[in-house]
Amino acid sequence: EDASRAYLAGVRYVLSDEPDAAIAELSRAAQLNTGTTETYFALAALMRRKGELAWAIRLGQNMLLKPQLHPDVRRRARMELALDYRRAGMQDRARETFEALIADAPVQPEALVAFRRFLEESHDWARAVEIQELVLQDSGSGDDVLAHLLAQQSLAALPSDPGAARSLAERATSLLPDGAHGLL
Repeated sequence: EDASRAYLAGVRYVLSDEPDAAIAELSRAAQLNTGTTETYFALAALMRRKGELAWAIRLGQNMLLKPQLHPDVRRRARMELALDYRRAGMQDRARETFEALIADAPVQPEALVAFRRFLEESHDWARAVEIQELVLQDSGSGDDVLAHLLAQQSLAALPSDPGAARSLAERATSLLPDGAHGLL
């Protein structure tokens, strides 16, 4: 009952735009009832909003340590943790967490898209192409994105392997014949 009251007080503070008081109450709720995952998610969201990524990351890591965590909750926690690592500039950790996330079936479409965007920022075109192919299998759309990624991979391969670059460019053009990739 005390945990419920603390949680509700935390929500009231969130609604009245008092994040510090909300964090205090939600922290108290989490301490009183460690099984309430929504409290952890709410607290992490508040920490993110305040720019306290280290705290949000710590909360995500602590959630993932729970062995009895439901698989859907585990996937959600991994997704948020991967995004927090990315925001914090911890690229290796973000990549590891995204890889673990997509290895855990069923894969969430938003996880695939977030990971592909991360890979684009990292200029890992080959892995981004692989992930976009999974997106295509899942949704049936995204040929234009795949064509773009193949063109980028082609441009990256051009100095060291012109033959592979040409093959990648031809594949990009076959996916999007009227696109700018054909002009390249």
